[in-house]
Amino acid sequence: MDKKLPPEFISRLGDLRNCVRINDPLEMTAIMERVFREAEEYHQYISPFRAISHNSLKHVVEKLDEGLKIRNIEEISYRVPETAIANTPEEDRFGLERHWKKGNMQLRYIEKIDVRINMSEKEVSIFTLPDLDGKVDMFGFASDDPLFHKWCADLFNYYWEKGKTKTVFEL
Repeated sequence: MDKKLPPEFISRLGDLRNCVRINDPLEMTAIMERVFREAEEYHQYISPFRAISHNSLKHVVEKLDEGLKIRNIEEISYRVPETAIANTPEEDRFGLERHWKKGNMQLRYIEKIDVRINMSEKEVSIFTLPDLDGKVDMFGFASDDPLFHKWCADLFNYYWEKGKTKTVFEL
């Protein structure tokens, strides 16, 4: 991913004005969990790392069983730590793979990710840009403002179109 936002997004930065800055990890986690829990149609994220405990995947499978669609974009080099895989219940791994095979959970990857977006059809639970060192900021902004949401959804879709589909299921 290029370290610069595409020009069409730079020209729309004013759309991001109605949001709150999240600086506390517990608040960020609580907002992300709430937005996921309240999602009814879809949930999507782009991140160079995962922000969900593998012990929480049972809730992801339950939401998929209820009809939620999930799309995520990760870096091609990202690998789930072996300790996390070992601690993930087998029924959750099988549930996720079942939904991946059905197309309810779609995964794509790109070379480098410089932003983080975690959102549902209702709101954005986290949006971050790179910090001054070029690394994805751990903290960011949240908003249920329609303009903020559209900007983030458009940026997610921009990178989704550039991503490559994962053809092998990985936890």
